[in-house]
Amino acid sequence: MHRLSLVILAVCDLPRSIDFYRRAFGWPQTVDVPTYAEFTTPDDLRVGLYHRDGYSRNFDAPRVSERPTEGVTATELYFECDDVEAALAQMVDAGAELISPPSERSWGDVCAYVKDPDGNVL
Repeated sequence: MHRLSLVILAVCDLPRSIDFYRRAFGWPQTVDVPTYAEFTTPDDLRVGLYHRDGYSRNFDAPRVSERPTEGVTATELYFECDDVEAALAQMVDAGAELISPPSERSWGDVCAYVKDPDGNVL
């Protein structure tokens, strides 16, 4: 059996991203080292933030692609919540940029989309 336990996002400005994820979700931060931070969700999923300069060293990649200067990355984190409007307001207040307001989607969910400071879709 396979169980997803950790999602890692490469980020440009680690302190800014730590502040955003702390304010947007209120998860406890469980790791805090110079190039990496990690949060744990109420469901015990870990979300890591790795500074781009250190991220690719783990697997000898020449470099991580740059953050898009416009648009979004090809990464999305999809959350379920009881109150879409309240969750959206909290993320926007933390610094997310609204890219699609709440609406009922063709698959039946009511959802909104924002991007985090690095262009990742939430």
